[in-house]
Amino acid sequence: MEEILRQPVFEGKITAADKPSANGKKATRQGDSASEDARRRLTNACADFEAIFVQQLFKTMRASVPESNLMHGGRAEELYTSMLDQQVADQMAHGQGSIGLANQMQNKLAHYLVTGTVTESK
Repeated sequence: MEEILRQPVFEGKITAADKPSANGKKATRQGDSASEDARRRLTNACADFEAIFVQQLFKTMRASVPESNLMHGGRAEELYTSMLDQQVADQMAHGQGSIGLANQMQNKLAHYLVTGTVTESK
């Protein structure tokens, strides 16, 4: 996930080769490859965002439940539940059990891959 945060989604400006031609096909193989790479990175970024969102939901839900001294494991339990929540959220976002946030974001942001209106991020 750190790799995605360090890399911009778009490394350069969208060129005419990245846009569909009049017949709906890509102009060149290189443009097609760059477009597929951008779509793959967009999909991963949206899924990673959904994972972070779900993890925050879990964290908030756990904080709303009162703690009991009977079964409290201290800092080790807190660390374990934090790591468990992170893994469950990641599996939900990247698997079949997603909540749909990543799909909605990808549908909205994919428009910018075709139109090329996004400028280079740094």
